[in-house]
Amino acid sequence: MKPKEDSSMLIHRLGARKAILALEGERGEAGDKTGKERAVELSIQSGVSSSYTAFIAVNTENKQPIKGPLLRRNIHAAYLRTCFLPIGIPCSATLACYSGVLESEVLQSDDVISCGMEYLSDPPERQKVGDPLLELISLQKVDGSWDLQPSLASIFGKKEEEVATALPGKPEFLSVWATVLAVLWLHGHKMDFKDEWQFVAAKAVAWIRAQSGADLTGFVAAGNSFLGLQVELQKFGLQE
Repeated sequence: MKPKEDSSMLIHRLGARKAILALEGERGEAGDKTGKERAVELSIQSGVSSSYTAFIAVNTENKQPIKGPLLRRNIHAAYLRTCFLPIGIPCSATLACYSGVLESEVLQSDDVISCGMEYLSDPPERQKVGDPLLELISLQKVDGSWDLQPSLASIFGKKEEEVATALPGKPEFLSVWATVLAVLWLHGHKMDFKDEWQFVAAKAVAWIRAQSGADLTGFVAAGNSFLGLQVELQKFGLQE
């Protein structure tokens, strides 16, 4: 098969992957290439990893492999949505998605190293240590609510005692209050990243509306006043 110039090579890489799996562990006759040698050769030609090769990070300026200890950095899932990765090479395209300095190559390695994705840098707006948006999302409970705690209050620029004292309802509605404030904060301070948190907020609002006995209109009004915001009631599915 001869690929067209605009071909993604997916079928070819699938075929190469199948051939590599068959070659791994195969022993050749005397004087012939071993299965390992043929697998390495095919892996490098096709850009499909094998048990004998690995993707590494390469500096595009000097074409030299990036050396040094691996640095682990968790990448928020929302950033991965713009990366369309060819089958068989789950890491190499990701390198290109995040950095103009890095690209990937397949090289033979006696000890397979970790995927070069570990070298990625966060996008510019994410380089700040302790991103409050990611921290807020990590504090959300499975049911969509937030519990009041010092780390959550600090995101709002408040102390836990201040938040608790401003509670506009009964003590048993403290989690409702914390969740309302979290949703208000998202709408008031992180609209530029709405695509990342819109489902987080939707789940929280669904939980809030399911809590009987709480004056949701009053909670939203009190929350706006407490955080100095003007988020509309419609964001919570409420009427003005």
